[in-house]
Amino acid sequence: VTRLRAEKEDTLALHKLPYAHDGAPECFTVLEAVRAVKPTALIGVRRHKHSLRKGALAGPEGGELAGYREDSAGGVAGVAGKADKDGKHESPPRLFTREVLVEMGKNTDAPLIFALSRPEGIAECSAQDAYHATDGRCVFVPGCPVEPFVDAATKRLIAPRPSTSAYVFPGFAMGVSLAEANRVRSPMFLAAAEAVASLVTDEDLAGGAVYPRTARLREVAAHVAAKVAAKCFEMDGVATANAPGKNKQSHERLVALAKKSMYDPAYRSYM
Repeated sequence: VTRLRAEKEDTLALHKLPYAHDGAPECFTVLEAVRAVKPTALIGVRRHKHSLRKGALAGPEGGELAGYREDSAGGVAGVAGKADKDGKHESPPRLFTREVLVEMGKNTDAPLIFALSRPEGIAECSAQDAYHATDGRCVFVPGCPVEPFVDAATKRLIAPRPSTSAYVFPGFAMGVSLAEANRVRSPMFLAAAEAVASLVTDEDLAGGAVYPRTARLREVAAHVAAKVAAKCFEMDGVATANAPGKNKQSHERLVALAKKSMYDPAYRSYM
């Protein structure tokens, strides 16, 4: 979004204004935007038919949507009348094309590529596409599970883990509860993100994963809760818990308190 367009459009959300760019030309495709702005991170979320009609893949003239089916949520599901050898509908073109990914690789040594749209058929690009176009230098996060593969450039076994709110929100809610917070503020989300990142191991990173293993989700939730609760206590007027000394608990103590408060899906045997 250019500054000129931002000033003219009454419907543009206020939180987008800080990201408007001065001096950048009006861009109608992702490739044009990447070349003009030279970002180091590219995040794709829920794709809709608009991305194939105008403003992303199609360019200002539009018309690329012809023949595409819509899914129940209004996204692009496939190409009507075009089927592969298994009889399945052909997937729509990727929003992050090879040209886009190559340009991202020119902007920084380790471009962040987040292709979060679900299902995989409408993801902005595949993990293999991103790694191949950037010579194995990208940090890739999918929205769907990815089969492990060997990167041709680095010969590493790559096994990215999909992004999911399960890493943050169970623990976030518990942290708010522990602190008896009366409001939610942006620093609390940053604290939650830092808690998740702190549990990513060198082994995870070596395999192309920027999230912990899902088998550790309960542990992740406890650490997120502790960090969020501690941040609530740091900020004025957010935490209302009045237990003596509760706002001076160590991180380890808050983690233990979070684990104690968790529901344990185990059942006592009466036989």
